[in-house]
Amino acid sequence: LEGTNLSEGRGTCRPFELCGAPYLDGERWAALAAPRVGPGFVLRPTVIRPTVRDWAGQDCGAIQIHVTDRWAARSLRLTTALLVAAQALAPDAFGWRTEAYEFVTDRLAIDLLYGSARPREMIEAGGTADDVMASFAEAEEVFREVRRVALLY
Repeated sequence: LEGTNLSEGRGTCRPFELCGAPYLDGERWAALAAPRVGPGFVLRPTVIRPTVRDWAGQDCGAIQIHVTDRWAARSLRLTTALLVAAQALAPDAFGWRTEAYEFVTDRLAIDLLYGSARPREMIEAGGTADDVMASFAEAEEVFREVRRVALLY
């Protein structure tokens, strides 16, 4: 979520477990994202007021992320579903981080985090979390083959 204008919960009692923004309604966000986050997670709508960083001192519609099965949970799918839902619910308010990120200034932070501009472009074009995740399938298969020689068991 760091590549967006969403709070990742810094300045709350549960950073990275809580996330939100003042322009979101936690109930609607959780309802829209939940069917797409995949197994291993439960989303609980709430309200947060971060004390530092993004949206400090402001009430934010938010979600608390509960991991229910760490073996089934896929954080990339979760994050993508949250971004797609936030974009759909608040297209005029949701945005990508534009300032330098990790000393990189030649691309958006979200593109750096995803490793490509393609997922962001898919989200902007109205793609679903399933569409974005499917776009990684070929690269995942190549990775599985490359890593096979390094697996001991």
